[in-house]
Amino acid sequence: MSGEDEPNKLVLSVINIERETAMGITAMTHQSNNENVSIKKFPPWHLNLKILISSVFEDKLYLESLKMFSMAIGFLQSNSSVNYSDGRYFTVEMVTLDTQELMNVWSLFGGHYYPSIVCKIRILEFDGNEIYASMRNITASDVK
Repeated sequence: MSGEDEPNKLVLSVINIERETAMGITAMTHQSNNENVSIKKFPPWHLNLKILISSVFEDKLYLESLKMFSMAIGFLQSNSSVNYSDGRYFTVEMVTLDTQELMNVWSLFGGHYYPSIVCKIRILEFDGNEIYASMRNITASDVK
């Protein structure tokens, strides 16, 4: 963990990205800009992030580390939902890892444990708005 080089801070690490299947897995979407043109777009991805928030402080500042960690938990608890102005939102939920899972996570970071919490950021939407195809709608009046 890079926090060991520069201690005395909170470190945020993305430990997993997963696809949210509750939104459904869709094929290309069809939209009509007007009566004459339809476009095909790739569906947006709905993803969840699992993040590890660690309080990385020098050993002699362990009490300060716990104070900072406590403030981070308080912030997450009171700001568990973030709303965008366009109506989209995401939520932050605590994830409980068992001892073995926690040991596995920290072994990836060199084996030294710091006070930490794992959270899931639920449902981030990624949409490149790339148009795959556009088609002109043909109506009976177009055929002569």
